[in-house]
Amino acid sequence: MRFFNDHNPLPLIAQLRDRFGDKLTFTYRQTHPELTVIDISVTDESATSRNKHAEGGCCGSCG
Repeated sequence: MRFFNDHNPLPLIAQLRDRFGDKLTFTYRQTHPELTVIDISVTDESATSRNKHAEGGCCGSCG
């Protein structure tokens, strides 16, 4: 999702990080006094789990 705002929304980002943790990534695309543009992406946890198993590790869902 691309987020446009007239200021840097640090309190909102903090709330989203508290709620979703590492499931979201925030990439600043533009920062100006009148406009901040941030891309918010959802991390694919299933791909992370597959990668850990491929490397011989465990994602923690094996039981």
